[in-house]
Amino acid sequence: MTSVAGKLRSGLLPVQPWLDRLGPRLRELGLNLSFWDAGGELLGMTEPCGPVCQQFRTRSDICEQAMGRLAHEVRLEDGPCSATCPAGGCMLAVPIHQRRRLLGVAVACFLARGSPETEEFARACGQVRLDRQAMADLCRRSDCHEAACAKLLHSVLGWLVDDEHAKAVAEKELATLSINLANTYEELSMLYRISGSMRVTQSGTEFFKNICRELLEVIHLQAAVVLLHRRGRNDSADRMEYAGQLPLPEAQLRQLFRRYLEPRLGASRTAIVDNQFATHAAHLGGQVGRIRTLIAVPLAGGEGLKGVLVGMNKLTGEFDSTDLKLISSIGSQAGVFLENYHLYEDLQDLLMGMLHALTASIDAKDPYTCGHSRRVALISRKLAEMSGFAPQRVGRMYLAGLLHDIGKIGMPEAVLLKTGRLTDEEYSAVKLHPEVGARILGGIRQMEDVVPVVLYHHERPDGRGYPRGLAGAEIPIEALIVGLADGFDAMTSSRTYRAAMPLEAVIAEIRRCSGTQFDPRLVERLLSLDLKAFLEELRTASAAEVELAQGVHA
Repeated sequence: MTSVAGKLRSGLLPVQPWLDRLGPRLRELGLNLSFWDAGGELLGMTEPCGPVCQQFRTRSDICEQAMGRLAHEVRLEDGPCSATCPAGGCMLAVPIHQRRRLLGVAVACFLARGSPETEEFARACGQVRLDRQAMADLCRRSDCHEAACAKLLHSVLGWLVDDEHAKAVAEKELATLSINLANTYEELSMLYRISGSMRVTQSGTEFFKNICRELLEVIHLQAAVVLLHRRGRNDSADRMEYAGQLPLPEAQLRQLFRRYLEPRLGASRTAIVDNQFATHAAHLGGQVGRIRTLIAVPLAGGEGLKGVLVGMNKLTGEFDSTDLKLISSIGSQAGVFLENYHLYEDLQDLLMGMLHALTASIDAKDPYTCGHSRRVALISRKLAEMSGFAPQRVGRMYLAGLLHDIGKIGMPEAVLLKTGRLTDEEYSAVKLHPEVGARILGGIRQMEDVVPVVLYHHERPDGRGYPRGLAGAEIPIEALIVGLADGFDAMTSSRTYRAAMPLEAVIAEIRRCSGTQFDPRLVERLLSLDLKAFLEELRTASAAEVELAQGVHA
């Protein structure tokens, strides 16, 4: 089968597949086939059917011209037409419609048994300089239809073309449906993955980095960026998370988002799609031209615009409606997460503020121990990080350290502030504070993992601790961490009955108690720190605690 090079029209007729499928069938019937577009241009035709047609087609284009004229007649009549071919045969043509619009014309032709006796045959032979008698003999030896079969063959041509066209339309619709289904599946899968990761207990950094990575993979971007507005006095600047290769330095992107994107997004609260961004934003100067295409959605909440989600430089063409739908859905999900995450942060801040105030009020009973709970919390957090704990578990260790002495809340100040040696009765009262603390926290479901730490933080690896006398592996690692943190802070802080020990003496004492009072692994981790610098950090935290305690008792 052959086609006319450079004349296949995308979106009109799938000519080559039609020639490949219809050509052999019509060849079996002895018919030549050609296709013409709605403007009268030849799109393609089959190889000549039979030696006679081969001779005529090789020497001249009279057959092609005749088929073109018949195709033109079909366009004028908008219906099937027939004519006599230059060699005295039959030409049959049918229109190809889609939704009442003419797409093109199919033309078939064949030589009939009586063709050699016609004047047209003689004229054609003379025109192309072929021996009429030799061509007539060749025609009689070939399989030819009777001219009376033309009507039936015309109907067959129409049926075949209609069936092929219906098949082509169905295949195109199926392909479109498959693409839409694939896009929808990708969108749903991505939204499912994002929804599954929407835990307010995870860090916002982790969540938004994950969103950027997902966008980068699904839409095929050079870079995906989330810019979150500064929130409260604890945030020093807008937060930016991204995946991929940034087309501009971070500082320039921040300026671009602030000065150009956010005013537009904040005003409309709708997405922006700009496939000529480099041109439209050229007045901004700098290296903005590196951003060819851009898509952006606002991250909105009850208090207004909270940030923007931006995709830059699509690698596979321009952004389309599918990309817009996808990134808008993700932006909505991210906005919900951000709202809930901020609410969770506020609740966490409120809780930690109350707990700090509570423990500060306990520590403030004794000016020498003021800030002790905060320092134990910080030391515990550091040891947990050095022990390879997950971030969430590290956070719980801070909480456990902060609350480890909560059981002292009802202890008489006379005992806590006593400068001399405690009596056996007083010491027994002091030893009750882990159990008292465990009972205080035991009714709070969210503190279930903290209770064992509070209860066992005075247990020792050698079994000589209290309140249960646990030993070795019986003691939770978290309790051993708080126990070491408590001991380290006690030795490095001044008390009513003694001054703070020199750092060298503290190190020597901790080494001496390694394996008996303290866990050896934790001892090595603590002593691997720059303890002088670490103590300075703790003193800074302690100063803040003193201010808080003074506010509580004011």
